[in-house]
Amino acid sequence: MSEKFLYQKLIEEFGKQPISKIEIPNSIVQNINPKFEIRPYQKAAFQNFLCYFEEDFYFKADKIYLLFNMATGSGKTLMMAGLILFLYEKGYSNFLFFVDSTNIIEKTKDNFLNKNSSKYLFNERIFFNGKEIFINEVKNFGESKQDEINICFTTIQKLHVDLNSVKENSITLEDFEENKIVLLSDEAHHINAETSRNNSSSQSFISWEEIVKKIFNCHAENILLEFTATIDLKNEKIQKKYLNKILFQYDLIHFRKDKYSKEIKTVAIDSDFEEVILRAILLSQYRLKIAEKNNIFLKPVLLFKAQKTIEQSKKNEENFKKIIEDLNEEQIQKILNSSQKQKKKKENIFNKTFDFFQETYHKNYQNFILEIQNDFGDEKIINVNDEDSKNKNQLLLNSLEDKNNLIRAIFAVNKLNEGWDVLNLFDIVRLYDSRDGNWQTNGKYKAGKTTLSEAQLIGRGARYYPFHKNREENFYQRKYDKDSNNELKILEELHYHSKYNSHYLEELERALIEQGLKDEKNSVEKKQVKIIDENFYHNKIVFKNKQIPNENKNKNSFHDYGIEDSYSFSLTSGEVEEKNFLSKQEQKNNFEGNQENNQQQNEKSKISNQNFRIDLKKIDSIIFYKAFNQNSDFWTFANCKKYFGNLESMEDFLAYNFLYKISIETNKEQEELSRQEQLQLVNNLLKTLAKIIVKNVSFQKGSKIFYQYPVKKIFKKVKELKFDKDNSQFTEISTREIKDFFVHDRLYGTSEEKNFIIFFQNYLEELNKKYSQIKLLRNNRELKLYRFEDGEAFEPDFILFLTEKNGKEISYQVFIEPKGNHLLEKDKKKEEFLKQIKGKFLLEKLITDKNYQLLGLKFYNKSKQSEFEKDFEEELL
Repeated sequence: MSEKFLYQKLIEEFGKQPISKIEIPNSIVQNINPKFEIRPYQKAAFQNFLCYFEEDFYFKADKIYLLFNMATGSGKTLMMAGLILFLYEKGYSNFLFFVDSTNIIEKTKDNFLNKNSSKYLFNERIFFNGKEIFINEVKNFGESKQDEINICFTTIQKLHVDLNSVKENSITLEDFEENKIVLLSDEAHHINAETSRNNSSSQSFISWEEIVKKIFNCHAENILLEFTATIDLKNEKIQKKYLNKILFQYDLIHFRKDKYSKEIKTVAIDSDFEEVILRAILLSQYRLKIAEKNNIFLKPVLLFKAQKTIEQSKKNEENFKKIIEDLNEEQIQKILNSSQKQKKKKENIFNKTFDFFQETYHKNYQNFILEIQNDFGDEKIINVNDEDSKNKNQLLLNSLEDKNNLIRAIFAVNKLNEGWDVLNLFDIVRLYDSRDGNWQTNGKYKAGKTTLSEAQLIGRGARYYPFHKNREENFYQRKYDKDSNNELKILEELHYHSKYNSHYLEELERALIEQGLKDEKNSVEKKQVKIIDENFYHNKIVFKNKQIPNENKNKNSFHDYGIEDSYSFSLTSGEVEEKNFLSKQEQKNNFEGNQENNQQQNEKSKISNQNFRIDLKKIDSIIFYKAFNQNSDFWTFANCKKYFGNLESMEDFLAYNFLYKISIETNKEQEELSRQEQLQLVNNLLKTLAKIIVKNVSFQKGSKIFYQYPVKKIFKKVKELKFDKDNSQFTEISTREIKDFFVHDRLYGTSEEKNFIIFFQNYLEELNKKYSQIKLLRNNRELKLYRFEDGEAFEPDFILFLTEKNGKEISYQVFIEPKGNHLLEKDKKKEEFLKQIKGKFLLEKLITDKNYQLLGLKFYNKSKQSEFEKDFEEELL
């Protein structure tokens, strides 16, 4: 394609760097719900829009008509919310949201209007220039409220009907002629039927696109913003229409590669559907248990998909209930035994699942069965096939991640395909065994319509469930792609279960590639490394500590969580402004008398803009207890005890270490505050404090006792490494010069690790003078240490084993971590932990007479090698 899209032209005109430096205005940043961070690609989309809106250039259209082509799950609705806020600031107060599907309407209303929804997109209170603004739902723009945000929600079908008939309270063309309006079109590919068809017989589809054009052209300042993940740019007419309209493009391939989605795993079982269902249930329970083990709230959901009819789906639900009701230990053991046989041939996810259950329940599965029967009881199952049930349960389906939402299993045909926004769907079970793909004359295999729709459903289920184990991990992105042994990896995967059918699996893989959910070529390279020192492998021991529960008994004040001494909150004044519209003569007569009043009012205004310090000790304790009660999602004794281990009662919070140490600044003096205003301030403070405490808490810590393990129990004799073929930083490092001291046959690593090997090689002569045995082991993410303060896992790259020659035998284990410049500051706490090991560790009681010493050294970094060298010599030479 020779012509360029709009976003490409913008980059050429203004430059990528200048556009990336455009500041996102406070109207967006301060009024979007703070729980939803603006991701880098969303920031880039906003910057493109701001550039287009604010700047002048030769290819800018007379009216603003733009398309955001963004992947499913990438946050198009948050983009809409941000654009509504910005455009309101620019003088637009009326917004028309329209889409093809009713269920998307209900979901979007919840996200835009319901402050109690976990997916509410705006801040609890919206302010522009100090004035609070409200969001109103209107049926037509005659109901619009001045100086507020008014949104009309409708489907394209209803919009078409309303504008072609006369109904009371319905929207009319006059609404659009009299008001400048921003049109927001979600799933916009549905209104392009006229463009995409050559000779369409569907007049209704043609009129949909025409009606949008007519509305857009009603007012010179109207804006049309379209959003879709699906646009057929192979269609010449579609491509021509959107060449100068696609403002931002972020497809599913980039979304997945940037780690914002789950990874897709297909699970095909050569068995009957009962076993397919049972394995999916067991895998779901495994996810639940792993999340619980790591203090992550997760209620994993399964979707059971029927082929064509509602009757099939209802039958699936009946069969499912019977399987759950009749579940017995013999069935579980049968599947476990089958898994053990398969494990000898090939590793798969079920091996880990069943190993976990055997270790947890010790082959006594009665309690486990009761758990499953409880977790998948009738009240936790929903069937959403007919339109009535789907509409009735739309908000329930939109809040599946919430703690008070009990649903674990959903039965459907295809009612959830578009507009379903769910993050905790982890298993889709295909309960039919047919396919509709075929070979084409060009020799390529073409996925059928059914399989393409299944791939689209998988794409919607691939939305990432945000979590992190520690604060340094990215909450919204995958973290364990290269750590296949990490048990938390299961929380980053979506499994698609089906009966085994080789042709169908090939067809599905092709469909997933077309959707961008899977790469055409495997970019992962696999290499094997072996431990070749047999004596070392079978006879050496290694020490590591454990991750243990943290009761937070060292948290005895709010300061321990980084809470500040003062916070500022504004109270609404409640004042009423009344204006008289006088004649010019009356205004003249009153002018002189009003001058003095105006001066007094200005003085009052200055005072009202001041902030006054509120002493919390002067607030009645009853108000605090009422606020605790109103914020009982956090401020209960049982919950707070987890964060403050020495807490004896809620009264402890009314002490100088806690609330009484904090002052509040507000726009009223303490003596003027009503009890209701005092309660409002305390409520605001408690909400703020709870967010800070939850953000900074750790429920684990690392034990200061280090336990001994045989090397062969921790490290595999043969380890398979996986890394990106395109990662030029990760290469094979020569160990020829240190082969007598290095226990592996090969070493792969970064340039920093290569420099460390050279450093180590240069010190071998000095080390040989003092030590009888010198062995260097590469830790390929097998041995984990846990930071003392918060239990964060750390995998030092190398462990150096040293045995002294003289006197009583002393064996050293030295933990070493080469670190690049870009990570020195970020990982500073890990370096501090390494240095703490020497002074804080205790060894588990040993049977042997040998004396062991554990050490951690400063990070090795080539540019700071002299610092490492000094530490190395002081500790070891």
